[in-house]
Amino acid sequence: MFTSVRLSRGSKVVPDYVIYDYHSPGDLDAELRGIGDLRLVPGVSLPSTPPDDEMLDRHPHAETLRDVWSDQTDDGGDWQLGGHAANFDDYGDPVAGSAHLEDDDHDRDSHPDDWVLLAQWCGFPGGIVFWTIRRQDLAERRFDRVEVQMHANP
Repeated sequence: MFTSVRLSRGSKVVPDYVIYDYHSPGDLDAELRGIGDLRLVPGVSLPSTPPDDEMLDRHPHAETLRDVWSDQTDDGGDWQLGGHAANFDDYGDPVAGSAHLEDDDHDRDSHPDDWVLLAQWCGFPGGIVFWTIRRQDLAERRFDRVEVQMHANP
């Protein structure tokens, strides 16, 4: 259980709740390293984030289909390569959100459809980590342009 969070300039914030079930970052690291080999298995992913108004205009039954699909899936494993990003507490689609991130290192004049999910990891307690990349950068193998986002609810 992490009991404090270090901020810049040495200030400290002490939450009044237990954030994780680990006594130290080392305990979390040890558990993650003990998981073993990864095995790839084929799977299907469909959009699971809440549809926006534009999506509902094009596909009026999108919300119903999302509900049916969520009842039929087993949520897969901790890792996913490609496909659609998992919904986490209805924070929105991290792939579409990548087009709107503020970052001085990259040109943000892109459309959400220009982005794809490279990978996601659901193994972090209380959160999901997403790696997204522009389609063009993926084709050019420009992995230095990958964006990383984390949706968390400790």
